[in-house]
Amino acid sequence: MSKRALVLGGGGTVGIAWETGLAAGLLDQGINLGEADLFVGTSAGSVVGAQLAAGYDPRVILDLQRQMAAAGGGAKPGPSLVLDPETSQKIFARWTTAQEVTPEVRRELGALALAARTIPEEEYLEGIAQVSGVMDWPERRLLITAVDAQSGDFQVWERGGDAPIARAIASSCCVPGIFPPVTIGARRFVDGGVRSGTNADLAEGHDVVVVIAPLGVRWSSQGRDSSAKEIAALQAAGAKVEVILPDAEAEAAFGPNMMDASRVGPGAGAGYRQGVAMAERLREVWR
Repeated sequence: MSKRALVLGGGGTVGIAWETGLAAGLLDQGINLGEADLFVGTSAGSVVGAQLAAGYDPRVILDLQRQMAAAGGGAKPGPSLVLDPETSQKIFARWTTAQEVTPEVRRELGALALAARTIPEEEYLEGIAQVSGVMDWPERRLLITAVDAQSGDFQVWERGGDAPIARAIASSCCVPGIFPPVTIGARRFVDGGVRSGTNADLAEGHDVVVVIAPLGVRWSSQGRDSSAKEIAALQAAGAKVEVILPDAEAEAAFGPNMMDASRVGPGAGAGYRQGVAMAERLREVWR
């Protein structure tokens, strides 16, 4: 029997909504991404991956997202939470211009993140816990990615490890310069997307790999994100890989700021529409 992996990439608040909508649309067409043998979650993908691995119905979450968006509620990690724009801009510039995000570059980004003024860590943790709603590690295998802010080392959290799931998700979602690095043990951690937008290489050894990437692999041609290389390596090893990217309509729904809570409703709707539209393409592969 084929082993299936679901890889969910980063994409901010809007990316969470789009990934949830996509999973809901596919489920309405009889394709249950929650049946994966392995879930790999990075940043936004750590939230959705944890929810799917825990057996949550994405259609229920989608309805809640829509209701909160319509009411103007929910988490609002937008520009108002960028308390240190100068440091945030330095981080973004270094992150997006590095020819390769090496451990040395990750250490530089981590050092800047540790020095940045942000909201208090406990406040951030409470907000992420509300967004995910997952309190315990699921039985299905879930890998959540982060980067050690002090050493630049790549960190993968999973059941039975050192991190409670709420802190693991929070560390993976910790955009450097915007949110406070998350304390786990004696170390502090930032967004798994600092290492790769998808970290798809963690799905090695699986026969079928579905990669969902709200931010695409747009930096790959410039060598700044390893997602495309990771996908190529999986294919070279014999895996059937399906990559799902936002289409033009979804990109328009996202807007320029993936942390803009006002775009949650449109992003979720675009994801649902895409999920329904691509169900036939994915059906044979997933089943």
